Amino acid sequence: MKTIALIPIVIYTVLIVYLLYLEIRRQNRSKVKQTARDVALGTTNFSIIAIGMTLIGSNLGPADTMGLSEEGAKYGFFFLLFPALAGVQQIITGRFFANKIAEHSNDCLTMGDIMGKTYSSPTKVLVGIFTLVQALAFTGILALAGGQILSSFFDIPLISGILFTAIFVAFYTYLGGMNSVIQTDVLQFYIIFFFAIVALIAAIIILANNWISVDTSVFWRPEKGNFTVRATLNLMIAYFLGEAFLPMYSIRALIVTDKKKASYSFYIFGGFIIIYYAIMMLVGISSNYVNPNSTFSSIAIVNTVSSLFQIVWLKYLIGGFALTALLGLTHSTLDSVLNAGATSFVRDVLGTFVKFSDGQLKNNINISLLVIAIFGTFFSVLSNNLIEILLIGYTVWVPTIVFPFAYSVLFPKKIISRHSAIWGIAGGILGWILSQYVFKDLFVPPMLFGFLCNIIFFFSSEIIIKKWRK
Repeated sequence: MKTIALIPIVIYTVLIVYLLYLEIRRQNRSKVKQTARDVALGTTNFSIIAIGMTLIGSNLGPADTMGLSEEGAKYGFFFLLFPALAGVQQIITGRFFANKIAEHSNDCLTMGDIMGKTYSSPTKVLVGIFTLVQALAFTGILALAGGQILSSFFDIPLISGILFTAIFVAFYTYLGGMNSVIQTDVLQFYIIFFFAIVALIAAIIILANNWISVDTSVFWRPEKGNFTVRATLNLMIAYFLGEAFLPMYSIRALIVTDKKKASYSFYIFGGFIIIYYAIMMLVGISSNYVNPNSTFSSIAIVNTVSSLFQIVWLKYLIGGFALTALLGLTHSTLDSVLNAGATSFVRDVLGTFVKFSDGQLKNNINISLLVIAIFGTFFSVLSNNLIEILLIGYTVWVPTIVFPFAYSVLFPKKIISRHSAIWGIAGGILGWILSQYVFKDLFVPPMLFGFLCNIIFFFSSEIIIKKWRK
């Protein structure tokens, strides 16, 4: 019967390969040679809905499904307060930033390009380096998640599952570029959407069938964790700012030339993920009544969804669909991470020192994509907790890039010093290190303290240069 569960996975794999085939055929038939921009940002004029779908696909990953379901099982809807801030932040991005980013779509491929125009070449290099580090960390998260899913279901070694995940996604991203990424993201969105509906129905039915024994406290129990004020602030700042202007999202705004289209796609993005997070929390809560005496495993959500069905073959078929959705979540985020990381490394770091032709730039992006896929898998051995690795990526991003980028997008003409961003990044790193290792008892958590130091150093540089010029 376990073979039945393979049916959705096989169909999904065939569809991915078919979409890749169509994209390669389109490229071969096109009379216009594919450029580096085509690889990085794509060539198709996608609709608002399609861009929203690909943003959702890029955002929702295993940590947002398995990880948040586990947190829901532990703490109920209390933990939703944190990831919901990520959705709020994306709506804010749509309102104030997406249209501004889209203004750079004619001559920019990366965030480094935008910041390099406003600040300096060294700033552009730093953005590329931090983007690369974060891409490696996120690749580790996603490769680990894919490996856990495959090893749990197919009884294969974890390392085999990790390598298969990284190789499969790198393969179709390498061959198809951003067009392939977006097309597969849209397919994966539909899988995610129907999975969320099935998961919601399953959670409601499970709780309804156990309503006599359901303890209302399972819906809100922060007392089960160590939520000190400092820890709570750290989670809030991580979720609210951790995914702000991530390269894999920002380049979606560069894809479109219509500024309103860019904004509305982020509105769709932010609203949907808040709803999705709430559903995953509810699934985690309901899982307490499916296997009350077991620990939350990497495929617990699959077991929860499939537990509704008594017919054995249907049980396995739905379980296979849930498993396919988890793999789709993993792949749809990983392909965007690899594409954004490779483009930024070649364009922002290497391209600052070596002048590449367009063909060389395109080839180097593809090669770097494979290198990131290989070396990024090493991050998967850092921790078995998806949320912990996720916070590594946030730690790199929040105290360094978020504020200087936001300021350069909103107020490019008000910037006085071309080196303010570098001073801000240096202050953010220094603040994070001091808070993490020296002032360990400081009330403000390291990520937030680093972010505040980033702002202080940034404006200090601006003030000093202003006075010096007078």
